[in-house]
Amino acid sequence: MSGDVEDVKDLVSNAFERAGDSKNSHDGNLVVAVRGEEIDLRMLVQQGAYTIHGSDRPLQQEPKRDAFLKRFVLPACAKRRIAQDLELLGARKHNLFPDLEHLAAGIKREWLEIANRNTQGPTRQ
Repeated sequence: MSGDVEDVKDLVSNAFERAGDSKNSHDGNLVVAVRGEEIDLRMLVQQGAYTIHGSDRPLQQEPKRDAFLKRFVLPACAKRRIAQDLELLGARKHNLFPDLEHLAAGIKREWLEIANRNTQGPTRQ
């Protein structure tokens, strides 16, 4: 494991050093994106990645943030509809959080929805 740590230190320091040459001036604010090794199912399905920052400044305060950062504000009144649309598209919580707790909660919720539909009888259109 210690060899891995040394490899990472070398890669990171090399990335920051190369970015600091005259061709790639970054005034000490370089941010490097790194894909993590997919060591568990959750990291795999969430496509986990990390960023390493050359300064303590948050990304939201970077001068050129509009080139790489976008903020989406969803109105509270739209959340239920968006959740329904995502479900119709096959997005489920247990797909993002693939553990037994979320899987069991998802199965329970789907069975309760089916049971509620069956007890309400046919709907008129």
